[in-house]
Amino acid sequence: MKIKHLWEKLAFLSLLTGFSFLSLAGDLKINGIASYQELNKEYYVGALLLEDSLNSVEEITAYKERKQMKLLVTASRWSVRLWQQQWQNNIAINNDIISNDPKLQQDLAFFTSFLKDKLIKGDELVIDYTPGRGTRIKLNNYPVIKTKNDKIFNYLLNTWIGKLPPSREFKSRIVKLALDANTREMVSRIDGNVLSEQRIKVISQWYEEPKKELVIAKKTKSETVKKSTDLAKQKKKEEKKKSHKKLEMAKIEKQKSLAKKKQIAKEKKERLKREKRAEKKRAEREKAEKAARAAKLKLAKVQKNKEAQLAQYYFRDLYQWQLRQAIQGEVTYPAWAKQFAQEGLVEAKFTINRKGKVTSVSLLDEDVPKMLGAEVDKAIRKAGLKTLPPKELKGSDWSFTVTYEFNLKDKTQEKLKTPQKPKHMRVLGGESDTKVVSEYMNKVREKVITALKYPSEAVLLKKRGKASIFVTLDRQGNVLKVFENFKAKHAILTKALFNAVNRAKPLPVMPAGIAKDKITVDITYKFSR
Repeated sequence: MKIKHLWEKLAFLSLLTGFSFLSLAGDLKINGIASYQELNKEYYVGALLLEDSLNSVEEITAYKERKQMKLLVTASRWSVRLWQQQWQNNIAINNDIISNDPKLQQDLAFFTSFLKDKLIKGDELVIDYTPGRGTRIKLNNYPVIKTKNDKIFNYLLNTWIGKLPPSREFKSRIVKLALDANTREMVSRIDGNVLSEQRIKVISQWYEEPKKELVIAKKTKSETVKKSTDLAKQKKKEEKKKSHKKLEMAKIEKQKSLAKKKQIAKEKKERLKREKRAEKKRAEREKAEKAARAAKLKLAKVQKNKEAQLAQYYFRDLYQWQLRQAIQGEVTYPAWAKQFAQEGLVEAKFTINRKGKVTSVSLLDEDVPKMLGAEVDKAIRKAGLKTLPPKELKGSDWSFTVTYEFNLKDKTQEKLKTPQKPKHMRVLGGESDTKVVSEYMNKVREKVITALKYPSEAVLLKKRGKASIFVTLDRQGNVLKVFENFKAKHAILTKALFNAVNRAKPLPVMPAGIAKDKITVDITYKFSR
């Protein structure tokens, strides 16, 4: 037993000696180190380095001394698109909206889009803040961003230790260094990484080539000015050169502008193509569904079976229409999606049960921005709980599709067409229909009376008596017309009923059991205070 205890102590001491190199940047010490993964794929190893060892999010967030975030790319390929999507999403969910700092907005937007090509395994990104100097961001030792404060550092650090970090384990390992084999292995990877001269040259070429062109242009201009001063005889020739050069520069700028416009037009064209393909697929699905329905009706042996099938189709279409209406009302354009100019058509398929619980949601276009897809997902689940299926609809769960277009110009959504009842349902009537109409009218009366307010002027002057109005509604509960039933003794009481109708909106949707397209409800109230 003692030998086993001694062996465990020796193993632990051996592990501790492996952390003797936990200083990767001069006087800075590793406060924490973790592996960033998505869908079981590791993208980088990230380390937070501080002058002092801290153990809580609050201390780290408030820390004003020198600090550094170091990222070692471990993925064999990290595309520009994934880089931008991951950082934009992580910044958005862990920070407040920026409203009064244009410079910070510009720096964050540049950080998520400064890559000129994919990152590869072994690339290093260092985000370093020094009091009095500000924040410096370098990619493979090449400076890409320079600021005067630590604002951008804190926004990026929040993606590690904010309210929604990559994972609980990631946040825990960054906030407090874990003395285990995983930490030792990750530190060894960062410490042992050697940047190749070829890769350093590639990264510098991303940004140096434009600078060289600018230096050459300045040098040429300086020489032209000097020659025009020293050589008066060649003044006209030099002026011609300058004029020619300006024309060339204007031509280049024009070409750049045209190229940018073409790129924007190309992206818009591709987006419209995707939307058109999605619309075509949806139309084909609906066409196939209609064909399937026609086939089923054709196989029905008796008219009664046909009518029952048509009724089920109607109630299913009615429920789908009610869900789509409710979903459109629940969607809100995400603020961060607007910040990053994200727009497009989101088409989703979902399954819902009889209790209104959405059991699954899937996006039919995987290229749609995550924030827009997440908003539609949330709206579907909220709308489902508020919109229950008609009692007449058979089955325990159903699958539907819904589309929603996010447009930065606040384009209104396509108006949904109300499903039409089959012919055999339009002629139904009798006691059951009368009962449904009566129940619906009572619901409308109850909601209006609940919203009624006795006018203070009428209370003060003791104005009492009955007032009565008629309210005409369509199938969606929209008010088509409000008019007086009979002339009340005091006009102010009738006006109070009119106001109550407006306050009670939206009024209940007409149930499926009513065959009419519109209905008029009489509402009478006795004011007796």
